Amino acid sequence: MKTKLSLVSPLLLLMTLLLTLMTAGAAAQEGTDAYIELLRSDLRADKQAIVTEAMELTDAESQAFWPIYRAYETERTEIGDRALDLIKKYAQVLESKTPETTRSVAADWFKLQDERLKLIKKYYGKVEKALSPEIAMRWTQVEYRVWLLTQLQLASEIPLIEPVHQK
Repeated sequence: MKTKLSLVSPLLLLMTLLLTLMTAGAAAQEGTDAYIELLRSDLRADKQAIVTEAMELTDAESQAFWPIYRAYETERTEIGDRALDLIKKYAQVLESKTPETTRSVAADWFKLQDERLKLIKKYYGKVEKALSPEIAMRWTQVEYRVWLLTQLQLASEIPLIEPVHQK
């Protein structure tokens, strides 16, 4: 499977903007939010191109797969919206962390991971039922690889929280 990861440059721009949000005031955030939405749209288009190339579907398979994929993307985007909100919340925690706010961010992060896995399982089942276990697994692998790429980029851009050392 040879896929071009043209997803990387819009992703880098998005991560840079997210870091800007982490240090910007509310007025700067409003203008940046609109630009983030444009970049997210580009990322979705790039991701769809990667999925199209990687899946190698016949015309008949495509007719069954793409409506399921679009429904998945709609639900995944909702989780992505909450992830962006969590990054903004994390930025606030970095500035004035307390044990309560840190616990809240951690709980939200765990919840997002659980929701994402539940969503993948749900749509694996739908693709398997409509097509085959092999196509469902291939989609899951492609989705996981794209997700890993984005998570690696996020992890490299978002600073680790500093520990509070007690005396």
